Amino acid sequence: MVRRLAFLITILTSLALLVVSCGQQNVSSTPTPLASAAPTSPVPSVAETPQSPQEVTPVTSPSPTVTPQNTVTASPTPAATEVPVSGSSENGYPVTYTDATGHKVTLKSQPRRIVSLFPSNNETVFAIGAGDQVIAVDQFTNYPKEAAEKPKIKGTYQKFNIEQIVSLKPDLVLSSLGAEQIIDKPLRDAGITVINTGYPGTIDQVVKHIRGLGRITGHTEEADKLASQLESTVKQVESKTSKLPKVRVYFESDVSTPGKPYTYGAGSLVDQMITIAGGRNIFGNVKNPFPQVSYESIVRRNPQVIILGDVKGFVGPDFLNPTTVEEVKSREGFSTIEAVKKNRVVPVNPDLYTTPGPRLTQAIKQLAAIIHPEVFGER
Repeated sequence: MVRRLAFLITILTSLALLVVSCGQQNVSSTPTPLASAAPTSPVPSVAETPQSPQEVTPVTSPSPTVTPQNTVTASPTPAATEVPVSGSSENGYPVTYTDATGHKVTLKSQPRRIVSLFPSNNETVFAIGAGDQVIAVDQFTNYPKEAAEKPKIKGTYQKFNIEQIVSLKPDLVLSSLGAEQIIDKPLRDAGITVINTGYPGTIDQVVKHIRGLGRITGHTEEADKLASQLESTVKQVESKTSKLPKVRVYFESDVSTPGKPYTYGAGSLVDQMITIAGGRNIFGNVKNPFPQVSYESIVRRNPQVIILGDVKGFVGPDFLNPTTVEEVKSREGFSTIEAVKKNRVVPVNPDLYTTPGPRLTQAIKQLAAIIHPEVFGER
């Protein structure tokens, strides 16, 4: 299975983000592929623990012929942030949607048999009230509980079971960037309607992603409400942090390679959220969304707050080499770091920060409380 961070790197490669060196000896600009592992699970106190999912038995016979219910035409590829949607009838259909890969899809009626792949789609689809329309999800989706309990499509982000998906006769499949050849094309060749929603990498893109999924699924009002809540949270937090001193923050995402943890650099969603919350990402000058760094470079930058997204008890059982707060504090040289001296080493639920969806509202509030407790109170 593929670790969530490795998937994010794949997505950003699909977006053709430029990866360059930060020019420092102790910072590597090209992440080393991670060992296979499933995405992390939510913190028990924040998210419900999913039950064992029911699996859909894959089809071994030739895929059945499926008559497409919607029309798909190719058009020039737009920017990944564009999600133009139009509808004309009283119930919002037909809806025409140009997806992140440039395919124009017309949905004649509300989709009722959706196979929704990728956690970035599923959290939003269920949050806007479209969960009853979903018949299956990917096996890495672990939130919310209702999504985790749906039948699972076997396979990994690199190779989903296409025959299994076709056998379910969905009227819509939701995919994401990086899946154009491995999911979108074979399903379209089989007559299945596919919308590639893209992978939002900024708050503005997340807002558009939420609203776009609302219009696709017929839950416009609910989606607009969640999107507006996220926008409002950003404005409220920024109004308080804009004049505060910027706190130096180190956010660790993964330490599967001992001594060379992964963090977040320029162009990452976490980097943007740190800024919104009144912090300064100590690796925000690295032109790589997911750089792998050295302990020495962390010590040299002397963070005032250390946030850990890879701590035992906050990640799932398949997470490779989770750490502990005590282990981080005991690393060579870390005793000189201000965050360690002042006991500001904080573990968090990584899914809140790495899954672009409605829970970013919660993540931003939590981050602000961690960075500026004197203003936002203890988290």
